Amino acid sequence: MHRKVIFYWKLLKESIISFVDKDMLTHAAAISYYTVFSLPSMLLIVLWTAAQFYKEDAVYDAIFEKITALLGEQTSNQIMSTIQKLSVEEPTWLSTVIAIGILLFFATTVFDAMRTALNTIDKVEAPSSLKKNIWMLLRLR
Repeated sequence: MHRKVIFYWKLLKESIISFVDKDMLTHAAAISYYTVFSLPSMLLIVLWTAAQFYKEDAVYDAIFEKITALLGEQTSNQIMSTIQKLSVEEPTWLSTVIAIGILLFFATTVFDAMRTALNTIDKVEAPSSLKKNIWMLLRLR
């Protein structure tokens, strides 16, 4: 029993040291930051698409229910009231292009932040040509 306690204590200690050394809190913050900013545009696109096939009220109710389950009632009320103010019934081409552009930028940034975090964890260095080659960066995203 004493050996197990020592083993788990060492494992916990090494995990915490590694977590702090690799700056995982910064990586987690970056991922959550970009995810939060991609959420509204993603919801708009989901609402616009789903409203083409289902009744708009049913779509709102389903999304509200899922957001409430994930984030809580107060947060879901704020998100849904913001979405309802954006005139989702008749989106313009400009708003659609802007929403898709924001979604693509932030969603690909989330994946890039995750790639960077995983490379840090696994001690993998990104190719040096990535910093110089914009096409390669876009292709990776």
